[in-house]
Amino acid sequence: MNTTTYTLSEVINIEGDEKLLAHFKKNGRLQTNVFNRFVRDLNQKYEYVSVEGKGGKKTKITIGGKRDTLVPREDNRKDNGKGQKPIEIETFFPIIILNHLINFEVSEPQTTNNWLKMMGVITEQMYETNKFKYSEVAFDKEIELLSDNNIIDSKDKYVLKEFNKNESQRINRYFLDSVGDLEESNIINHNISYKAKCTLPDKSEKYIDISDKVKKYADTLKTELLNSAKYDSLMPADLNNLRNKPLVIQFNTEYSKVLKNITDDNNKKLYIDFIYAVHSLELIDKDYTVQQWIEKHIHNDLSEYVENPSIYYNIHKQQFHKAHKQKVQSLAENRQINFIYKETSVFGGKVNIEKYRNSTYQRVQYLKGAETYVITYEKLLNHYFY
Repeated sequence: MNTTTYTLSEVINIEGDEKLLAHFKKNGRLQTNVFNRFVRDLNQKYEYVSVEGKGGKKTKITIGGKRDTLVPREDNRKDNGKGQKPIEIETFFPIIILNHLINFEVSEPQTTNNWLKMMGVITEQMYETNKFKYSEVAFDKEIELLSDNNIIDSKDKYVLKEFNKNESQRINRYFLDSVGDLEESNIINHNISYKAKCTLPDKSEKYIDISDKVKKYADTLKTELLNSAKYDSLMPADLNNLRNKPLVIQFNTEYSKVLKNITDDNNKKLYIDFIYAVHSLELIDKDYTVQQWIEKHIHNDLSEYVENPSIYYNIHKQQFHKAHKQKVQSLAENRQINFIYKETSVFGGKVNIEKYRNSTYQRVQYLKGAETYVITYEKLLNHYFY
């Protein structure tokens, strides 16, 4: 079989469409979910597909042996895979998005957190936890509040950190996967742009739109700083997962100074505190209906919807929230079981948790060993989600 290696840009020009090409040109890469779908498309068309890279400009794709007919699309999900979406979420999340876009006009791009709150997917409490990423003061106040309300012990701050990171990422991923499904089906247009929070010398704050050029420059400066000899031991994930590590604190302090000095396209200093993504979602066909989506994608539920759309929506949204909670609880149980199994394997049938008891950083391990981790996690789940 003859094979040929191409750059990602070349393969997109060969096998992609105008929309995919425009996405690549705008972002300089393909988003992970878009890239993965494109690779699955290639596997339908070619007998051999090999990928080096993750969707950036340097990605190389080797293809060979074009098929005479398309084969069924690959589904790489595992029955018990970590983080797999429950069927209730996979089928109903696109309907939640469609229902909102059909019934409400959203004129400005929004953060994923804003979209999730507006659509009734997350509570106000979960929405507010977004502040934790930027403020330890806000996090400490939340710990105090949770402790006063007997939701978690004040010592268990790292359980809250783990919960917030895991569940924010999970619900955001579910949302963006569903957005990707609707985009792939040519139902909606999805565009990503960037904003920045800025604190000016007079201490006033403002939120501004920033250009792709400024965003890429900020990313470049961050990468260069992270790759410097001083921070060579840090991994990108450490910046989110180990925020209290002295070297991470030092890096963030230095990068904050770098951000403050970034200028706009007119060479005006912006005084940036942080940069974040916003998403615009828009129906391509303004007359598109939820019924059309159900008819094509959830055939057996059409009669139930036609009979009473409002009841259908409310019942399935309750099932959506229930399935989400059950999934989160199941994963927490698995983490606790795996920890106990590992500890008993190492220490000959005895769970050795005393070494973790008084460690603030290792309280998560202590709770797993004491088999109270799942209970604590469920309390947080009930507090922050419907």
